[in-house]
Amino acid sequence: MATAFDGIVALDERGAIRSMNAAAASLFGERREMRVSTRLLEGNLIRTDVADTGPGLPEEVKARLFSQFTTTKPHGLGVGLSISRSIIEAHNGKIWAEPNPGGGAVFSFVLPLADV
Repeated sequence: MATAFDGIVALDERGAIRSMNAAAASLFGERREMRVSTRLLEGNLIRTDVADTGPGLPEEVKARLFSQFTTTKPHGLGVGLSISRSIIEAHNGKIWAEPNPGGGAVFSFVLPLADV
């Protein structure tokens, strides 16, 4: 299962999101969309949401989603979300996933803004 969060790794590659969405659409036979949004929160925080319209999160995976070696992909290592959680928590942040009301999943994280 490809999740919205998988796309973050490829954001620095030119045109990666378009390519990933096209590949996902051909794989799943349906229109796939990814939306990335940010907003400022009270308490000098920033929130980022990455939402997709994919198949969502399987129930059996939800409880251990951010644990090492949890994967639903045939050749996945299951370390991406665990590493993401470690990095975000090391910067006094929080990460979580929820169902997307329109179908799919929403991965969100909150981080404190840097003092400049």
